[in-house]
Amino acid sequence: KLIEFLREDYTAERAALGHHFLKEQEVDRYLHWHSDLVDRLVKALAVPFLELEDFCVLATAGYGRREQFPQSDVDLLVVHEAMEDRRVEKVVGSFLQGLWDVRLRLGHQVWSAQELGALSLESFEFVVALLDARILTGNEELGRVILNEVLPHFLGEYRSELVQRVVKSAKERHEAYGNTIYQLEPDLKEAPGALRDYLLATWLLQLEGKQDFLPFGHSDVLDAQQFMKKLRTLLHLETGNIDNRLTHRLQEAVATHIVHSEADTQEGV
Repeated sequence: KLIEFLREDYTAERAALGHHFLKEQEVDRYLHWHSDLVDRLVKALAVPFLELEDFCVLATAGYGRREQFPQSDVDLLVVHEAMEDRRVEKVVGSFLQGLWDVRLRLGHQVWSAQELGALSLESFEFVVALLDARILTGNEELGRVILNEVLPHFLGEYRSELVQRVVKSAKERHEAYGNTIYQLEPDLKEAPGALRDYLLATWLLQLEGKQDFLPFGHSDVLDAQQFMKKLRTLLHLETGNIDNRLTHRLQEAVATHIVHSEADTQEGV
């Protein structure tokens, strides 16, 4: 009954947030409110297990930044304190099953504190997701050790290698799109000039602290990012799925939410 109640409440709240966004189009407010809604859901479903076990739940990646797009994965890290594998599977598995049952799209990782202490560059994607992590619920002391000790120690040891990995991953991604921003049906997350490139810049700022690689003013960059976030949110709400590609068919549908009259739709596209 709890799962059914939470699922219905989450579905209704999501729909209300979507309607409000289409009316007001305040994208950061929508993304923050959606993140807060997921926070409440995760915390409610974690309560029965926190009484039994010693673990911490953290939000990572976009969810950690409180930029939870309508159809994006809810990225979670569950850290436990040396629980046996069988116990982890039972306790954490039951917690995650509850989240699946309320229809959350999960992207999750489960690590012991000891495993996190032995992080390597092989976990590159996981490490950059941790750069935006925040503690949600559970053993906060355990979470603070991960964010304030384990992660900074790893970054201090491998900072230059991580910078190289970030740059290499961007080059490979750009090559997949022909190294051009001129995409007829752009992917709003992955294409050159899309939201992933903004993230790349923030990762480099965190790792290097330099800003001389940004050829535009800060306000120009933020305006562009806001526009791309608005487009991606509209696309998710329009399609109801996680596809981030702004196809020809969808360009007109999305443009109708931005322009004020049907006659302006082509210009909006």
